[in-house]
Amino acid sequence: MLEKRRKLGGKYLNLLNFILNLFSFIFDLKRKKMGEFSMSLISKNNLTVLKDIEQLIGKPISVYDVKMPYAVTRNKKIPYAVTKDKKVVQLDLGGCRLSTLPESIINLKSIRSLLLRDNKFKIFPEAVTSLGSLRWIAINSNEIRNIPESISKLKSLEWLSLDNNQLKSLPSTMGDLRSLEELSLNYNQLKSLPMNIGNLKSLEELSLTNNQLSSLPDTLFELKFLKKLKIGDNSLKKIQKSIRNLTLLKEFHLDGNELENLPESFGGLKSLKVLYVNKNLLQSLPDGLCNCLSLNRLDASNNRLIELPENIGNLSNLWLLNLSRNNLRFIPKSIGKILILSELDLSGNPLKDLPPSIYNLTNLIELRLSIIIDTKEFEEWINNQRLECHIFI
Repeated sequence: MLEKRRKLGGKYLNLLNFILNLFSFIFDLKRKKMGEFSMSLISKNNLTVLKDIEQLIGKPISVYDVKMPYAVTRNKKIPYAVTKDKKVVQLDLGGCRLSTLPESIINLKSIRSLLLRDNKFKIFPEAVTSLGSLRWIAINSNEIRNIPESISKLKSLEWLSLDNNQLKSLPSTMGDLRSLEELSLNYNQLKSLPMNIGNLKSLEELSLTNNQLSSLPDTLFELKFLKKLKIGDNSLKKIQKSIRNLTLLKEFHLDGNELENLPESFGGLKSLKVLYVNKNLLQSLPDGLCNCLSLNRLDASNNRLIELPENIGNLSNLWLLNLSRNNLRFIPKSIGKILILSELDLSGNPLKDLPPSIYNLTNLIELRLSIIIDTKEFEEWINNQRLECHIFI
């Protein structure tokens, strides 16, 4: 009986494998036909460009290379690669080991999105700057050292990613990209920013993480539509008072710098929701910070804080507060006003006790400490709200 079951199971397994192989064959055939059909819908001069690129790559470009499934940025979607008039509007050449592009690339007059990430470019392809219809460019993870001044010709450009390159400076003409909304320059070697960066009036997101910046130009704080600013892991020693001008700023990353203090004008950041100032040299936080009433995440860990603002309890929308690895000896009693606080990290501080108002935090889910509080009241509080308490001694 057992032997019959084994034979029957083997037959079913063979049948299943046959069906899977059949589906795989049909899918490959369909994919090939789709590619041929798609290419037949491309105009002659655009098709010439694609064939030139094929020669550089050493393999055919399929419909899946020409077609980008979803948006490069935000909620924008361009589901098709080719318009009704047979013009290529997007092209993904990521990971093709390209170090140059064919001169014929300038014939892609209608292209809007060009992805060149993970290639071997050492020079930003200047021919790309002739494609005036471009809105999105990703040329991250290459070996680019310089950007040509002719980049200013890309008047319609909205999104530019140059992460993971070897840039040491930016051309002043970058300031002419008046339509630019997102600029990402993480993991480069930038030591300064051009003064006219303030001309990027449409900019909403600027990422400069892991560069070599020791200061920021005053004009940066003229970008009044900026919503996200990421300047972590640099060598910044101060932030200008004019930070108050960024009234729409929602997310600010300043972690991993050399800041000794923050200006009181931080209080002008009325829209701020997320602030990372961890891994700096801060001894205190400005009282003005307590006016950022929209703040819901604050990470000030790994600093030299010896005190907190007395009115920190004004931050009533805060649900995450990380103050670990500082020199705090006491916590202001106003902390008990932050009723929606769910995560509080006070570990790595020489605290002697906690204020009684801490028991008002009935929504607290996780608490980290470096002291043992051996009282009945504390034990009941922990048990009653099923609080996850971690003690690090």
